[in-house]
Amino acid sequence: MIVAGLTLNPEVDITGLATLALVLVTLATVVIGYRALRQTQQEIALSRREVEQAQRPVVLPRREGTSARSNVTEPVYSDGMISLPIMNVGAGPALDVFAKLYPRDDHGRELPDMPDVWYAATLVGLGVGGTGEVYVYLNIVDHLPCFKLTIDYDDVAGKRWRTTGMYLNGVAIDGASRYTRLVVGSVAELPDPGIG
Repeated sequence: MIVAGLTLNPEVDITGLATLALVLVTLATVVIGYRALRQTQQEIALSRREVEQAQRPVVLPRREGTSARSNVTEPVYSDGMISLPIMNVGAGPALDVFAKLYPRDDHGRELPDMPDVWYAATLVGLGVGGTGEVYVYLNIVDHLPCFKLTIDYDDVAGKRWRTTGMYLNGVAIDGASRYTRLVVGSVAELPDPGIG
C-alpha cells in the first residue's frame, strides 16, 4: 500500500511520522502566532501613544501675552493668599490639577527657617484652552515671594503629567518678574524639583 508517497514496510512507523509532522506544524503555528501577537502589541502601543498625544493636556502658568484670552498677568499676593493663574494649552482636558509652591527668598534660594515646606492647591480640571486660578494660602511673607512650582494633572486616559518651573519676583533681578526653567513631561520621567 502507498500512502502519500510512502510505502509501508516494517521499518517505517507511519504513526511516528504523522506525530512528527504534527509537532512541526504546531511549532510553526506557535511561531507565527507569537509574531502576530508581538506585532499587534506594538500596534496597540503606537495607537495608545497617538491617542495620548491627541488628548494630552499641557498646563502652564498664565502670563500676559500667553493667549489672546489672557487678562491676568502674573501671580498676585493678597491677605496671605497667592492667586496663581494657569492655563491649559494642550489638546486635551487637564483633570485633577494639583499645584505645589515651594517658597524661596527674593534671590530664588531656600528660606533658611523652613527648608522643607510646600503649599498646595487643587483645581478639578481645565478644558482645552481653559484658564483658571489656584489659590494657595501662604501667610509667611508680606509680599509675593519667589517660588518653585510643580503642577500635576491627569489626561483623559489617567496618565499623570507634570509642569515644573521657578517664579522670580523681580526684586533681586532686573525688576521684571518671570517664570524660568519651565519643563513639561510625564510624572514618571520628570521628578518634582521640590526642595533644593
